[in-house]
Amino acid sequence: MKRIAILNLLVIVVLGGCRKSNVRADEEVFTGVFKAEQVKEGGTIVYTLGATNNIIPGYSKFRLAFLPNAKSVRITEYTGETFEGKWNYSASNSLLTFNQLNPAPYAGNFVFKVEEMKAGRLILLNTAPNPKTGETINRYVLIPE
Repeated sequence: MKRIAILNLLVIVVLGGCRKSNVRADEEVFTGVFKAEQVKEGGTIVYTLGATNNIIPGYSKFRLAFLPNAKSVRITEYTGETFEGKWNYSASNSLLTFNQLNPAPYAGNFVFKVEEMKAGRLILLNTAPNPKTGETINRYVLIPE
């Protein structure tokens, strides 16, 4: 009888340890400041962190900061321009949207398809051509700063 009780207790402890956290994935990943590890504009890699022959070295300034207050975000573009606003993530279609940006950017809201989302790496793909980069679809591989 004692063995059965001990086995039941072990099963409860093991299964209880497998319970999912109440913290949503976006709350875990979309925190802190990210910088560019690699940027591809259209089919061309224009920036790789640490490379000396970058086509657009300005991407070393690119930052995506998820601020601690109520889903706020600050984006610093490769040009040095900075926008602040709100972010929203839709898990159903893997879209990350930055809206209510101030100053208002050239293209309104920024909307990205999230290709990869995990601690230590975030890969974003523009959902619309970027007028600043010659109407290209850009892919950003981001890592924590």
